[in-house]
Formats: sequence, C-alpha cells, structure tokens
Amino acid sequence: MAQDMLKRQWEQLKERVRQRWSRFTDDDLTQIDGDREALMGKIQERYGRSREQAQSDLAQWLKTSGYGREGLPQAAMAPAGSMASFPSNTARTLPSASITNVTRLA
Repeated sequence: MAQDMLKRQWEQLKERVRQRWSRFTDDDLTQIDGDREALMGKIQERYGRSREQAQSDLAQWLKTSGYGREGLPQAAMAPAGSMASFPSNTARTLPSASITNVTRLA
C-alpha cells in the first residue's frame, strides 16, 4: 500500500524527497518516479548506505513527515473508530455528559 501512496503522490513528495536527500539529481528523481525500491536504491547509491539502513532512513523520514511507518497518512493507519483517525482537537470539542445527570439516572 505504501508503494501505491508513493506513486500517487510522487509529484507532491518529490520536492520533499529532494530536500531530505539533497544529493539526488533531477535524473534520479525521474528514475525513482514514486517507486519505493528505486528510492531505497538511490539512497544506497548516493549515500553509501546498506539496504537495511536505506530502508530505516526511508521509514523514519516517512514517519516524521506524517506518513507513518508504511508511508500511509497517519489517519489512514488508525484503527477504524479510534480517536487517532480524527484531528487531535476533536476529542476536546465533543460534548460530554454531565456527572450530575448521570448520578440522577442511577
């Protein structure tokens, strides 16, 4: 699924990738074209990283960029119905039951 996200959003992510890995050339970015394996290969090639290191670098970058460990937007990774799928301020704006009303019902 992360591969699909990289492909779909490559044009938006390309500049962020260039900022993170500044040694990439325009040709590198064209060759990568949203392919996760190609991106890891270029990280290995340009930065002398092992495959595991490149994979870890990419996973960390995706996570800190708001794409989670698999490259999906954080809200898409949250379990259905969990508060993590809502903006962080949503929980504070939901109405709460009055303690007084709850005790009267008991």
